[in-house]
Amino acid sequence: MILDYIGSSLGYEDGKFESAKFLRPASSFYHAAEDCQFIVDSENHAVRKADLGRRTLQTVYPVFNKSNDIWSWITDKLGMRKEATPTIQDFHADSMPLPWHLIQILEDTLLVVDRR
Repeated sequence: MILDYIGSSLGYEDGKFESAKFLRPASSFYHAAEDCQFIVDSENHAVRKADLGRRTLQTVYPVFNKSNDIWSWITDKLGMRKEATPTIQDFHADSMPLPWHLIQILEDTLLVVDRR
């Protein structure tokens, strides 16, 4: 029985379940304490986190750097900053060429197995 679905089409996009996009999700792990599903997004070279309560998807690896300039700091403090949606081109894909499986090895540690 299918209870829910995550993702609307092929691609790379965080957000609500209905609009999020994957490119060949390969493995997942349910984390009961956080009520979330960690998902290996193989062709996007990423690990994604699906918050089942909020019904949102976010990328947890790779972590994208925020800008460190003074204007970004000021707009952050004023609550006016808008983050640009990260794209898969923003990092070097060789860091995780073909992630394929995900295993919890400690309470707060996941091991990602690469196919290569």
